[in-house]
Amino acid sequence: MENRVYCLYRVSTDKQVDYDDKSQADIPMQRKACHRFAEERGWTIIHEEQEDGVSGHKVRAENRDKLQIIKEHAKQGKFDILLVFMFDRIGRIADETPFVVEWFVKNGVRVWSTQEGEQRFDSHTDKLTNYIRFCRRTVKAKRLLSAPKPHWASSLRAAASKVALLHTAMTL
Repeated sequence: MENRVYCLYRVSTDKQVDYDDKSQADIPMQRKACHRFAEERGWTIIHEEQEDGVSGHKVRAENRDKLQIIKEHAKQGKFDILLVFMFDRIGRIADETPFVVEWFVKNGVRVWSTQEGEQRFDSHTDKLTNYIRFCRRTVKAKRLLSAPKPHWASSLRAAASKVALLHTAMTL
């Protein structure tokens, strides 16, 4: 199995972006962690995408150009591993992000985080754990937002309902 790696870096606000001497935007902490992680495993980073000022809580995957580029390249078999600093770099929408990650895995791309390891879908427990992880991230993202949004409570209720349905389906 090859180890061709795509990296995705994301920050929610432009204030979190550093600029190099050529005024190019950079997210150095995430980039350095991914490069170190890949190097330790003998993996080759062949492409990097960076989203500056893109909220993983507010912007759905279908509206994130960089994520769509990565998905298109996955369909074409251009890489084997999607590497992120943490899984919430892929997104923080509880009723979407776990399924985005699962889409990559189902399309032959292993999904790794430098902080959390590989996300697998070998069992119902893996799927439930993944779903709970992103549900927790949604709650964390909500706490980080200064103004409460009324739609958030309904999103959390919908996510909780889906977790309950998954749990019921697993016990049948």
